[in-house]
Formats: sequence, C-alpha cells, structure tokens
Amino acid sequence: MTEAKVYAVYVAMPTGECLFAIDFAPMPESALITAMLSAIQSFIFEISGTPAKKFSTRGFVFHIENLKKIYIAVATDSEVVPRQLRELRTVFLRKFATQIEDFRGDTSEFAHFEDDVKKIFNFAELTKRTPPKKKLTAYSLLQIRPELQGVARELALSKETTIYPLSRKLKQSGLLTKMQLEELFDLGFLGKAIENRDFVYFL
Repeated sequence: MTEAKVYAVYVAMPTGECLFAIDFAPMPESALITAMLSAIQSFIFEISGTPAKKFSTRGFVFHIENLKKIYIAVATDSEVVPRQLRELRTVFLRKFATQIEDFRGDTSEFAHFEDDVKKIFNFAELTKRTPPKKKLTAYSLLQIRPELQGVARELALSKETTIYPLSRKLKQSGLLTKMQLEELFDLGFLGKAIENRDFVYFL
C-alpha cells in the first residue's frame, strides 16, 4: 500500500487556538485551519453528540484525535487514518500534559514537539533542498496534463518561484497554484526547498 502524503500536523484547543503546527507542504495559515476544524467539530458535535474524527475538503483529509482539552489533527491526501496519529497523541501528552493543564496562552513551549513529529513521520530536515528528478523539456511539457502546463511554462522562464507571486502572475488562487506546484514536484519536474519559512520551487 502506498504511504499517504502528509501535509501538516496541528495541535489545537477546542476553541480553535493553535498550540502547534508544522507544514510538510504549503498550507493555508495554521490559525485559519484550526479555527475551521474547531468550528466543524463544534457543529458536528451539536447535531450528533459525537466529535468528528475526519473531515475532507479540496483534496485534503484531516484526521482528528480528540483529547480532553486539545485535539491533534493530521492533514493527508488519504481517507485512511495515518498510523502515526496515536503515537503523536502519546508523545504529546507525555511531554506536555502539565503545560496543557496549566496553559495560560504561551504557545512557544510546544515548539519542541517539532522534532518529535519529524521523527515519528521519518521526515528529514525541512530545510533540505530536494532537486528535480526529471528535466522539463518542450516534449515533457506536452506530456503533462493541460492544467499544469501554464505553471510549468512560467517555471521554465523564471527557473524559480514561490507560491503567491506565481499565483498573482497566473491570476488564480494561491491554493490552486500550490496544488499544481506540488503535483509537478511529485511528478519529478520541480525541486523544492524552504527558505525564510517559505516554499521555493525550482528547475
């Protein structure tokens, strides 16, 4: 079975306050994500009496582990619950149970969870520069689906880009541009790196 692609991990209060977030692919602002998930959780609990364990939208599947005072969510591309979700819960509670009980608004103390998350998912350092696997040529450009060709042509001209300048140039949403860039990266035509906490795609 192909391993699901993991986009991000969030730890949040039921009120929506984000305590911790880490992205493994370009995502919308974490505070917006956790606010959305908390609102959906509240609505579903109101009508069913049961907290939500999964929510899907626009190619993202959020798997949710509800705890007493917080919830942990993992964003993936698969309906299958990630096997690491329970381990995330166990490790987080072991390290931060006291901080959760005594929480007074300082989220910086949860930043140390980042190393645990990377270890649990076997991810290398996010700062690593991943080069393209294939060369983008005129022939290969014609082989990819038409929806990706505009993005690929812009990359052929600029050689390197981040999401939002490219989305403005293409006059489309940042989310759509991000998904197209990620697909070209998955196909091997683009490299990817993080510079100044921003995702950079390059040929």
